[in-house]
Amino acid sequence: RCGSKPDVSITDARTWTFPHVPVLPDVLAQLLRQAAEEQSATAASVAERLRPFCTGTLARLFAGPTTLRLNAGLTSFDLEGLDSELRPLAVWLVGDYCWKRAKADRKRRILCLDEVKTLLEHPESARLVAHLYSLGRAYRLSVWSASQSVTDYTASPEGLRALENAHTALCLRQ
Repeated sequence: RCGSKPDVSITDARTWTFPHVPVLPDVLAQLLRQAAEEQSATAASVAERLRPFCTGTLARLFAGPTTLRLNAGLTSFDLEGLDSELRPLAVWLVGDYCWKRAKADRKRRILCLDEVKTLLEHPESARLVAHLYSLGRAYRLSVWSASQSVTDYTASPEGLRALENAHTALCLRQ
């Protein structure tokens, strides 16, 4: 049973009704109870690996049910409150999710990346940006991005690849 939700069981989906659904800390609590009560080395091992996602900087991310509606006409991922060291990972996860959706269902989509400079500063997210730009059109995924300076794109090979594969580049001076 989940500690904060007495009517909800992590193993019985019939007890799950939004917003009272088990979340990752509930799974951790169940694993810790199982490790203590049954002396389960497996439960203890899984709990130990799960603990970093339920404490510290990641705790807020997994402590509640998602508000994301994946079937919405417009989906926005706001990363403003996310710690800076987690932002590249979050962007990679969002980009990877969008890429997989585009490959699985080839309906027209637009992926907008704001402040792309922060993505191009990290090798993993920079490769993803370049990949999305170079292959997106084949899957009907139109990638748009914005940055303060064209040098944000030209400073790295991945940024340059994205810029070279952009259908249109609009440069404004403010």
